Amino acid sequence: MIEVEIWKPIEGFPHHEVSNYENFAHALKLGLYFQAEERNNQAKLKKKDVIEIRELGKQSIYHRIIAERFGVSRGNISNIIKGSQWSHI
Repeated sequence: MIEVEIWKPIEGFPHHEVSNYENFAHALKLGLYFQAEERNNQAKLKKKDVIEIRELGKQSIYHRIIAERFGVSRGNISNIIKGSQWSHI
């Protein structure tokens, strides 16, 4: 049987008035949230690719060239390098 922590409302706030951030933090704590990029079996990139992309970005290789190598858009490469995509890696 899985043991689940009961969510308690924040003192002074009814249960339904918990912020999105607090709800998200609670889901992370319980392991109810996962990063979609890693579990998406249609994803073109894997964790090792993201690490390599970031290394190539540090070497000042054009994003267009990196994108062609991995079969994704230049915008995806830019977002990965600056951390707005795959930020958990």
